[in-house]
Amino acid sequence: MLKNENELLVHLINATQNMQKHLKELNKAIENIQEEKRKQQKRTYRCRVRKDLQNKFLEVVK
Repeated sequence: MLKNENELLVHLINATQNMQKHLKELNKAIENIQEEKRKQQKRTYRCRVRKDLQNKFLEVVK
């Protein structure tokens, strides 16, 4: 039973060894994405009211 599992895992060794070269890049990309998500959650927007257009806006609304 253990021998059967080992024979199946042998096929994964080559694939994982090839991916080992890119793990650092993938981890960095994931880290950057997580950091960007944290920034987006904290993001706030400011809105400024233009006094010169306020009266015109009120006239249109009526």
